[in-house]
Amino acid sequence: MMRTVNLALAFGILLVGAVAAQEIKTDDGSGRTALTLTPPEKAYVLDQMRQFVGSIQRIVAGLAVGDSAMAVDAAAARGIKRNADDPAFPPTLGTKLPAAWKQFGGGMRKGFDTLAKGIGDKQDTSQSLRQLGELMNNCVGCHASYRIADARP
Repeated sequence: MMRTVNLALAFGILLVGAVAAQEIKTDDGSGRTALTLTPPEKAYVLDQMRQFVGSIQRIVAGLAVGDSAMAVDAAAARGIKRNADDPAFPPTLGTKLPAAWKQFGGGMRKGFDTLAKGIGDKQDTSQSLRQLGELMNNCVGCHASYRIADARP
């Protein structure tokens, strides 16, 4: 009897965890999947997005004036190498992000590392801008696919 109760309890915990880790589809008219995040998770994600945009601006500005050091630093700042094991990453966030979201984010980070290397290796500016445009497809794809919803208290 006790084993049955324990199994039922374990199954219930797994079920709740699986539901919590899934994205929630809502019809807000945009066709995007809503990811329900707590205020700290949402703040972290939005801050990361602002940092991406800021780095993109500095990359373009650096390339425009021939300041490759500025462009390399801005690109590298958003890459995987500098963002691995981020202590600010909320511990509850990873399980809430669907695989496709993680692919977009990983593609972004890898793309920034590749871009930083290319600029540092003195590749042609037009090639760097092409790479930047390609990695921004991850931004566009993610924003077209997902939206952030506030978790209910």
